[in-house]
Amino acid sequence: LLSRNCNNFSHDAALEGLRLGRGVPQWILEVPQKFLSSPMGMMIRPILEQMQITNTAPTNIGSGRNGVGGDLGMDGSNPFGSGNSSSLVPSATPPAPAVANPWANIPSSLPSSLSKAETAEAPTAPNTAKSTPLLDKQTGPLLSTDAKVVSACVSRLVPDENDKQRDVLFKLAESNHTWEEEELSAVHQQLMSFVESGSGVSFALMLLRLAVLQQPTSGNAVSDKSTGMVVEMLLEEKPQLVSSATTKSMAWCVLSNAVGSKNPPNWFDGLSESTNEKFLRLIDLALNDGNPTSDASSSQTDISLRQSAVAFLYNVSHQLAHREGSKAPQAEENEELSEAVMAILIGCLENLMEEKDVVSLTRRYMCLGQLLKAKRFGKNAIGLVRDLGLFDGVCEHREYYSDLDSLAKEVANLLDM
Repeated sequence: LLSRNCNNFSHDAALEGLRLGRGVPQWILEVPQKFLSSPMGMMIRPILEQMQITNTAPTNIGSGRNGVGGDLGMDGSNPFGSGNSSSLVPSATPPAPAVANPWANIPSSLPSSLSKAETAEAPTAPNTAKSTPLLDKQTGPLLSTDAKVVSACVSRLVPDENDKQRDVLFKLAESNHTWEEEELSAVHQQLMSFVESGSGVSFALMLLRLAVLQQPTSGNAVSDKSTGMVVEMLLEEKPQLVSSATTKSMAWCVLSNAVGSKNPPNWFDGLSESTNEKFLRLIDLALNDGNPTSDASSSQTDISLRQSAVAFLYNVSHQLAHREGSKAPQAEENEELSEAVMAILIGCLENLMEEKDVVSLTRRYMCLGQLLKAKRFGKNAIGLVRDLGLFDGVCEHREYYSDLDSLAKEVANLLDM
């Protein structure tokens, strides 16, 4: 993405392939380095270089050649090749290369002060004869925990003379810090004020995504109000959050972390009811932002937005599959599908063939896996997909991405394709 991107390819193709007299203008080739030399670029670069996974959740899949981390698989290994770009060479006309999402990357482990989400084995659908080893390993949520940008964000948000406020925010980068409820509440209050004022919103959201993962040693979770504010601002299209795709990506990252944390905010418990209009609107908005057919779908910022939105959908799917299955363990395994489950299921299948970004595509498959394998409603989810005839595109990416073949086969296997 940074040093060997489409511009470099076009430059080499013009000079070496077509034997033209000149290639891509130098000022275009220098754009990535100029960006990385800017304050925002220097802040984002550490995140780009720390792309890993937590637990066994789906990961970003990159070539490992551009300083963007390695090719870690769903179990921490590398089932998608050796880190060489040849493993992603298409057998037909290639789709656009994957663009890493710097705001929803997943490290291999959480800092000790962060509470990991429960990772009990994902419940399987009634038909245990299905062989889905990759899907079976997806037991954890997608969490963004990189804390290397904390210093840069705090410096942009708080003046040097306000040492007390800066010191509290700097603690978000300390993996061993023990949070008291009053102290953590103050952090949330500070970050909310920045977002509401429209001052340094992206920087405040970068810090808030870490704050929502913190748990006080005593008392209740304190992220309800701050994350609830982000929900309202997204749904109401407040200019602070929708003025740019970058800011909106960060908003989805905050909500994704909140839903995937060990103690999700109370509003998620209330919103997750199938009849709750606000929750369904939030899902529809995430599906819309994850739509690969928009006019700007090939731009870097739009790809990052899709990745963040689909990460949120994955964490919601994970929670719905596990939570609904835990309400009444003795109940029959044919629970009626909620509107939320149906919306995510149909939304992830729609436009599946149009998705050319590997990260977004992988996360879509993992959403499908969570819902189709859910013990309480998986059977009905499979039936819905069959009845609507939405499975035609499940395996269409095989001809482009051989590395996703196994994942596509497992989803197809659940659907008896």
